[in-house]
Amino acid sequence: MNKKKKKVIATAVVAVAMAVVIYSLPIWSAASSQNAFRLAKVDRGDIVAIVNATGTINPITTVIVGSQLSGQVVEILADYNDQVKAGQVVARLNSDQIHFRLDAAKADIAQMQATQTVREVEAADAERVYQRQSALRTTGATSEASFDAARTKAESARAQLQVIAAQILQREATLRQIEVDLRNTDIRSPVEGVVIQRSIELGQTVAATYQAPTLFLIADDLHRMEIAANIDETDVGRIKPGQRARFSVNTYPGREFTGTVKQVRLGSTTVSNVVIYTAVVSIENPHLELLPGMTANLRIETDAREGVTRVPNAALRWRPTGAAAADDHGQRVYVLNQGAPQAVPIKLGVTDGNLTEIASGLDRHEVIIGGANRADRSR
Repeated sequence: MNKKKKKVIATAVVAVAMAVVIYSLPIWSAASSQNAFRLAKVDRGDIVAIVNATGTINPITTVIVGSQLSGQVVEILADYNDQVKAGQVVARLNSDQIHFRLDAAKADIAQMQATQTVREVEAADAERVYQRQSALRTTGATSEASFDAARTKAESARAQLQVIAAQILQREATLRQIEVDLRNTDIRSPVEGVVIQRSIELGQTVAATYQAPTLFLIADDLHRMEIAANIDETDVGRIKPGQRARFSVNTYPGREFTGTVKQVRLGSTTVSNVVIYTAVVSIENPHLELLPGMTANLRIETDAREGVTRVPNAALRWRPTGAAAADDHGQRVYVLNQGAPQAVPIKLGVTDGNLTEIASGLDRHEVIIGGANRADRSR
C-alpha cells in the first residue's frame, strides 16, 4: 500500500469519527440535561388533609368540693381514685362549737316563748281593764283620764305581743342557720364520680374566708373525656365540629386513639406573639386507659380526597433559575420538554403536607422536584 492510499484511508476514518461525534451530540446533550434534574412520578391515590395540634386530656366536668365553714378536719372518708355517690360524706369538720351555738339558740327561743306567755297574760288583763273602763265611761262613772290610760295600756300590751312574736321568728331563723352550719360540717360530694385530688389532711384546720378552700376535686365520669387542643390561628379556619381526630399519648407508644371535634371556642390567648385558639375534642375512654392531665398529640382530619392526581410538594416549590417566584400564586409545576424545564399551570386541591392534589392542568407522568446543579433552586 502506497503512501497516497494510506492517506486516503486515514482521512476517511477521521471523517467517519467526526460524523459519529456530530450525530451523537444531541443524544449526549439530552441525556446530560435529563440527569441535571431530579424527577418524581405523578400518581393517583388518596389525600387526607390534617392539622397537627397538642392538647391536654381532661374530664368533661370537674367539680371543686370546698367548705363554707372554718374548722378542724376530724374525719376523711374519701381518698384518691375513690368512687363516690352524689350526697356522700367525704370528710367531716369538728362540730363541737356549732352544737354549743345550737343549744344556746334553742334556749333563746324557749326564753322568748316564756316571755311571750307572760305578755299574753298581761295583754289579756289590760284588755279586760279597758273593757270595764269603756262600760263605765258610758254611765259617767269613770274619768276620761282613767279611760285613756286603760286603752293605752291595752294597745301597748298588744304591741308587745307583736314584738315578742317577731323576736321569736328572728331567733328561729338564727336556729335554722346554725342547723345549716351543722350540716355543712359534713363535706358531701355534689356529684357522682371519682376523686382525682385530695387537698386536706387529718387534723388540718380549714379556713373559709373570702373564698371556699378546695378540699377535693371530683371528676363526674372518666369514661367520657375531652381534649383541649391548642390550634394556631393559621389553621383554626379549617377546624369544624364533627371532624375526626386521631391522637396518641406518650404512655402508649405506637397506639392511636380517635375522637371527634366538639367545638372551636371563640376566645383566644397569645403566647409569644402567636394567637392560639382552643378546639374541644370529645373522646371515649371505656377501659379507663387515658388519665386526666395526659398530653395528646392530635392529627385532626379537615378534608379528604380519594383517587386524585397527586404530586410531591417539592414540585410546587421548585423553580428554575430566573423564574418568577410568585407567578400564579405558585400554582404551577415544571416538566421536562425536550430536555428543558417547561412550566405547566395547574389548579391545586387539598394537601397533607407531603403530597398535594392537582385538580386540573397536569397530564404528564413526571414533574421536576429539584436540580442536580446549584444553579437550580427548590424553595
